[in-house]
Amino acid sequence: MEVRDSAGDKVGSCVEGLLCCHTGQISYVVVRCGGVGGVQEELRAIARNDLSFSGACLELHLTADHFSQITPPADGAWPGSVAPLHDANGEG
Repeated sequence: MEVRDSAGDKVGSCVEGLLCCHTGQISYVVVRCGGVGGVQEELRAIARNDLSFSGACLELHLTADHFSQITPPADGAWPGSVAPLHDANGEG
């Protein structure tokens, strides 16, 4: 599924959603960006509170700059949860 930043520009594709074991709710999604055919692509974890689900895509509450500053996990060490980058007012 396509992922767009707060300006509506495509920043990547959602490749996975991880659930919280305690609530059964989506904790975060994994977004693939860059590269071609899996070569030099990067995977970033985006907190559930930093995005909205729409019919056609996932919409980030982040700018492209904020998105690009998220560090991909080292050696596939995915966290149990991810802290949101924006506050309750949608400001980061």
